[in-house]
Amino acid sequence: MKAECSIGYSYHEIVNFRIPGGGSRAKSRATAMDFRKGDIKLFRDLLGRIPWDLILERRKIQVSQLIFKDNLFQAQGRSIQTSRKSSKHGRRPAWMCKDLLTEI
Repeated sequence: MKAECSIGYSYHEIVNFRIPGGGSRAKSRATAMDFRKGDIKLFRDLLGRIPWDLILERRKIQVSQLIFKDNLFQAQGRSIQTSRKSSKHGRRPAWMCKDLLTEI
């Protein structure tokens, strides 16, 4: 860290410092559901086979919600594939689309 000259007539000074870089980036182990490769027909079929009227009859709303969520996640796990998220070096911001990149 090194203090340099002051800015104009103020008492503030410019401070320069270096942050050592290097090392390797940790690879992501996160997974995400890939709905484009999912079997939506199987998903609908799995949820369609459930007799919702009988299962949810006379249950409190919190219990019904938990039952629905469990069945939804089970069907999702059986019909939607997961894939590892890529950890691309130098990932571009979300607003920078492919068309904008070609223009630049």
